[in-house]
Amino acid sequence: MTEEQYKVLESAYRKAKEKTIYVYYHTIPFESWMQSLWNEDNYSDIGVGFCSFKESDIKLAFSELKKQVFDLEEKEINRKKLSDKIKTSKRKKRSKASFLSEPISIGDYSFVFSRSLDQKSVHVLKKDTLGNWNYECGIPLQFDLH
Repeated sequence: MTEEQYKVLESAYRKAKEKTIYVYYHTIPFESWMQSLWNEDNYSDIGVGFCSFKESDIKLAFSELKKQVFDLEEKEINRKKLSDKIKTSKRKKRSKASFLSEPISIGDYSFVFSRSLDQKSVHVLKKDTLGNWNYECGIPLQFDLH
């Protein structure tokens, strides 16, 4: 993964209330559930999930993402390139671990698909004028109620 992709991963969890975030030590490749982002239940002309298409560039980024999502590959996450808040785990069965895709950056937006035991979602980050990635919105795709 690139340095910029590590910055995106860090930013996705910077404001998380958990003291430690556990992620599986490899990114996830394309998985069929990722396509559900564009289902008519989720996607419309005004937005998707908690993301609004008030700005045309975000709608264009989602359109381009639809083409690029198929190219996601499994890659190792170098734990030394992440802060102490994010820990990598080699145990797939670890209930607290999230499985993340490598970030896909399109223009000023970056997308991270996330899967855990009880949910599947997409985190959307936007790059500000200083080059920092900030959490923009999220899209829950599947979740279990407990």
